[in-house]
Amino acid sequence: SFTGYLKNTAGNLLNYSDSESFLLGQDLNSTVMNIADYFFSENLEDINLSSIDTYNIAGCSSSTQAGYALKPNNSIGKISYVSGDGTVPFPSSDYLAIPANKKLYLKKASHAEMPSQADVRAVVLQILSDTPVTPTGNLKSNSSECDFHGKTLTWHSPVEVHIYDSQNRHTGPIENEGIERSIPGVDYEVLGHDKFVFLPTDGGENYHVVASGLEIGSFDLLISNNDNGTSGDTEVWNDVPITNTSAISFDISSASTPLNITVDSALIPASDTIPGNQSADLVPPVSLATATGTNGSNGWFTSNASITLSASDDNSGVLATKYSLDGGATFLTYSSPFVVSQEGISNIKYFSIDQAGNDEEQKTLQVKIDKNIPEINLTFDLGAENFVFSPSNPSTVTFSCGTTSCTALSQGGNQTMILFTKIVSGYNNTMQLNSISYNGVQTAFNQTTFKVRLFEKHDNLRDFDQTFTVQDLERLKINYFYHKDESKVTASLPGGGNSQQTFPGKKFLRLNTNQGQINNIIF
Repeated sequence: SFTGYLKNTAGNLLNYSDSESFLLGQDLNSTVMNIADYFFSENLEDINLSSIDTYNIAGCSSSTQAGYALKPNNSIGKISYVSGDGTVPFPSSDYLAIPANKKLYLKKASHAEMPSQADVRAVVLQILSDTPVTPTGNLKSNSSECDFHGKTLTWHSPVEVHIYDSQNRHTGPIENEGIERSIPGVDYEVLGHDKFVFLPTDGGENYHVVASGLEIGSFDLLISNNDNGTSGDTEVWNDVPITNTSAISFDISSASTPLNITVDSALIPASDTIPGNQSADLVPPVSLATATGTNGSNGWFTSNASITLSASDDNSGVLATKYSLDGGATFLTYSSPFVVSQEGISNIKYFSIDQAGNDEEQKTLQVKIDKNIPEINLTFDLGAENFVFSPSNPSTVTFSCGTTSCTALSQGGNQTMILFTKIVSGYNNTMQLNSISYNGVQTAFNQTTFKVRLFEKHDNLRDFDQTFTVQDLERLKINYFYHKDESKVTASLPGGGNSQQTFPGKKFLRLNTNQGQINNIIF
């Protein structure tokens, strides 16, 4: 029965129907799939050959692609290799239900060349001439001769990879987008930026691997031991930075897997070693980010925010979680909660990496902080002949006024309210400031007034005096002399007495609240 060669992102084998749907979805030749459908429908695996004198010659010990694991985007992220003839996996070619003494095994087989191989031809002649079958050379009568060992190299990266053996034979890219395959038994596959290489090590071969960067970025490399089709311990290099001129190299053999690779003359150690069952992990971790602080309104904090990151992985486990405070390209490794204190909107980018080298897509946590409580200004508008309240930072504050109060509300929910009493008597306009409250905490003003005497004759300003008074003490007074078009400013000094200055033109007084106090400014 069909056991499957494609694994989905959950690690489950696809059945024939699902495999067919996936392959047709990759724009593959539908004619080939139609032939496969016909062949599959014949149920050849169930044919009873007990009444027929049948021999089976299975190729083995050559690296043969036998399984494909899919990434979440349905691209191939891992190729599994087993013993076979380079085309047909050994478990399939050896499946026939015939006596064991009728089964023969050709080591180091090449699928297309098997019928013409000398040892195979000799046995075929023995069978046809009804003489005793005596396998010779690479043709064996015991399946234990098909043991299969090697190294699997999986590159997820914008690099060009070349393999050289001890005789300086080459497997890898050549001109005109071709692939040279001069090293016996080496399998080389390129799928987009991903490269999959199998290096047989049964004969004690030594290999020299050379790669070059194709663009600015980073690469992942997994080197796994393969023991009769079973993945063993895997060395993982994750997110190694490169440029389009980078050079990567290392040596590998049956006796050793490199613990360091050379990248631009620097030795780079493996980021992790994972067991074989985890090397098939192609699903990245899932990260979560939470921000805590004093909640304001509309998703804002009115305090510093503490950021906590967490991650989980379904297979190999989380290697690291990275984050960028400035939303840029510099990422730090997360170890414990960190604090964001910058006011305004900050974008925290973060992602996690699992021990198999799978990078999660970057996520963004938006953190909005508004710690400043609004302050309020008070001036006298000469054109409107009235007092005017305004927020000190109008671009980020919602402001409203009634007849006895004004309220400033920041985008984060901080609220300031000022209470006042307006008195008009003849030419005298008085604004008495009673109290101010910040987020509900009230502070009373002590007999604080802003007085304006305004007199016009025939639309000409004759008298314009502004006085700031606290507890009947004039803190600041501005007298305008229309006939000279100048303003005299009289200010009380902290130690007693006054200072006076004269300025050309009109000067205006503005009062500013400041954490419950009142400051004055001349402009």
